Amino acid sequence: GVEVTFTSTLGTIVASAYTDTAGLAKARLLAGSTAGFSNVRATAGVANTSMLIEFHATNVGEVLLTVVPSRIVADGASSANVTCFVLDTLGLPISDGTPVRFSGLSNGSVTPLFATTLAGEVSATINSFTTVGWDTLIATSGDSTAEVAIEFLSGPPNYVDMWPADPILDANETDTTRIYGVVYDEVGNPVNAGKIINFSVTPSDYGTITPVTATDDTGAFSVRFRAGRYAGVAVISANCEGATGITQVDLMPTNVEDIG
Repeated sequence: GVEVTFTSTLGTIVASAYTDTAGLAKARLLAGSTAGFSNVRATAGVANTSMLIEFHATNVGEVLLTVVPSRIVADGASSANVTCFVLDTLGLPISDGTPVRFSGLSNGSVTPLFATTLAGEVSATINSFTTVGWDTLIATSGDSTAEVAIEFLSGPPNYVDMWPADPILDANETDTTRIYGVVYDEVGNPVNAGKIINFSVTPSDYGTITPVTATDDTGAFSVRFRAGRYAGVAVISANCEGATGITQVDLMPTNVEDIG
């Protein structure tokens, strides 16, 4: 019936127990997630004793990796959150301090490249460069790896570059040319497919143009311009979500035949 108190420097132990008729007090020590030596001490009144118990690091069984968001704007400033969970062979969080290494990225950077687990988890951050395309982040711990595909996307439209296939037409209401162009984001990457572009001609009676089109998967577009009947300079304007561009076509007077 004598109370014995217990303490440990690692793991969790029952705080106290009472001796039985043989003078024996028992307590259960539960391992934590930190490897190392635990100093376990028992105290009863002024008497005390201690012993060291070693907790071994668990073996890596599986690595789980997530990136949110997995589609990042390639503008040199956008970022994503990386979370890596490392489990042991029993499916439980790995021991604290287990190293994790990140690799594989070409279109962005990950910070930190090396980290150690706490409660089985490691966090990192991806920062984009200015290159678009698919990329892969790899997390490695022990002999186990996990990977996530990440898409680096162009940003919103910033400016429209456009030009006519034929910059000079006869002002005969018949001649046509294609107007080609590419829509770019702020850092010069072509925008994604499906961006809507609206067109206009100034003066409006100097020609007609396909009023609306959309970018393809390279950010490019083309529309047809038809000359009007008046000679001069037709200014062709494009607007894509507030991004603008202009080009022009020179309209030449047609020859006048002799009147008999």
